[in-house]
Amino acid sequence: MSAATATPEFREAVQAAMLEYIDATKINGKHLVFDPVQGDYISATFQKLHTNLMMVADTFFVSCSDFLTDDGELLDIDYMVAESGGYWTVFQAAIHVRGGELRESHMETTKVLFEREGGCGGKCCGTKCCAAKCCSAKCCAAKCCAAKD
Repeated sequence: MSAATATPEFREAVQAAMLEYIDATKINGKHLVFDPVQGDYISATFQKLHTNLMMVADTFFVSCSDFLTDDGELLDIDYMVAESGGYWTVFQAAIHVRGGELRESHMETTKVLFEREGGCGGKCCGTKCCAAKCCSAKCCAAKCCAAKD
């Protein structure tokens, strides 16, 4: 699979599994997310899926989602999806951004299939990124723009 062969219909099918998972894991309209780094639970409300879609290790797909915590902070959660028995299924969710801090993890070895405008998944280093401060976690500004100054 590559960006050249991935279709919008393919992205919709993969992301439909994410939306089904998100909908199925609500408790009274909210999500209770465990943060293994900080060791606490976060109550948050789903806002939207990002339009990006990445392939990791030629094995599974990842897309980001935005949640709003009860404290009003943005929580970015990544959903990992693979095909199993002819169906797309979420097998893992991971916090990607909390408190404005990017958590680097599975995203370092991705193939970008669909890039979100100004998103972390794309090759955002460069003038465009630095001027736009593209990523909500300011990963570009911290990693790329500082190196160019």
